[in-house]
Amino acid sequence: MKNKLAIQLLGVFFCTGQACALELHSFLSEVLQSHPDVRMQQAHLEVGRQDLSIARQQFFPTPSVSVEQAKAAVADSQYQGDPQIMVLRLQQPLWTGGRLTAGLAKSQASLDARQAVLEETRQQLAMSTVESWGAWCAADARLTVIEHSLSLLRDLQAKVERRVHEGASAPSELIMTESRVAQAVAQKRGQQAQLEMARSRLAQLLGQPILAQACPAWPGLSPWSGAGLDQITADVLDHHPSLTRLRAQIRQVEQEVNERKADFWPEVYVRAEHQRGNYTIANYPTTNRVFIGMNSRFGAGLSTPQQVASAVQRQQAAEQELDGGQRKALEQAQSLWIQLQDVQARLPALEQVSKANWATQEAWDRQFLAGRKSWLDVMNAARESMQSELELADARVTEKSLLWRLGLFVQGVDSVLAAASEPRH
Repeated sequence: MKNKLAIQLLGVFFCTGQACALELHSFLSEVLQSHPDVRMQQAHLEVGRQDLSIARQQFFPTPSVSVEQAKAAVADSQYQGDPQIMVLRLQQPLWTGGRLTAGLAKSQASLDARQAVLEETRQQLAMSTVESWGAWCAADARLTVIEHSLSLLRDLQAKVERRVHEGASAPSELIMTESRVAQAVAQKRGQQAQLEMARSRLAQLLGQPILAQACPAWPGLSPWSGAGLDQITADVLDHHPSLTRLRAQIRQVEQEVNERKADFWPEVYVRAEHQRGNYTIANYPTTNRVFIGMNSRFGAGLSTPQQVASAVQRQQAAEQELDGGQRKALEQAQSLWIQLQDVQARLPALEQVSKANWATQEAWDRQFLAGRKSWLDVMNAARESMQSELELADARVTEKSLLWRLGLFVQGVDSVLAAASEPRH
């Protein structure tokens, strides 16, 4: 299995020189294919298919064979014939009050619920993967910003060292610069730790280590259609797997109620028998018989009414759970949508602030050399430039992550992967 997965992952990495771009949609497809939670739910789904097949077979005749051998007293007039008899039976239900139909519908609802649980598991796993992917991308982007800022600070440090040596700057300015460099080095180490933690989480989801030279890449196409809040609400209520599961569970309990109600009615059946041997008369010819009969299913201690009442209560509880699940799903979808609207509204301003801060930093550097700005102004401008770049990097990654998470939550895993895998133009 690991060798097969390693071969499949060759199509996930796109390497140029020493760097390998790991694309999210390919990575996510591998996670959803190999993760044990998905395989477990697929096994449960197969069990559901077998249960449905069993429910269909309940409509067919039931064969049975019984073989008995009696050892009776010599004086027992009832057992003067053959010591052993064999009876072959074939019993076909004619009418069960709807019990068999309800059992079949219940098995179908159970299968639908298992299918929804599988989709729910895939969606939750995909959401976790995208969240960890976003953390990896954020740490990678922040690390790039910090490294660029650190390079700038070291250039400034070399400049102020020359000025101190020439007597043009005070030693305190060099101390301040060294402090800022040390601070940037500490930030870099912190981001490296965040990056490794995100890589580790993704490696656990994949089930094998990620190449050390791999870097994260978002697909070129957005997986989110950009629908409004009304359309989001309609899509979530219609297609969200957790709500599909709850509706299937309601149908399952409804059919259980019908099964219990069918127990109030007798079951009518026809049975054919083929008997060989007779306890009373020795060497009695083979006998064939046909019976039409009925039997009741009132339950132990006439408990059928209580069973019906219990099933009805479970049905009501399932309906309340669906109502709560709808509210929870809508709240989560609306929260993701509002966050996306917020970050998209802030992005233009953050881009403008970043450009302005870098321009200010370059201007302050020139004005310091002209004697119009202090070294503290230059240091503060460099720090503000780095801070604005970090905020911008976080916002860009957050937007990508929210686009994916909202698409997965509203449109479903398969729709998002299909959209992300479309060829780029």
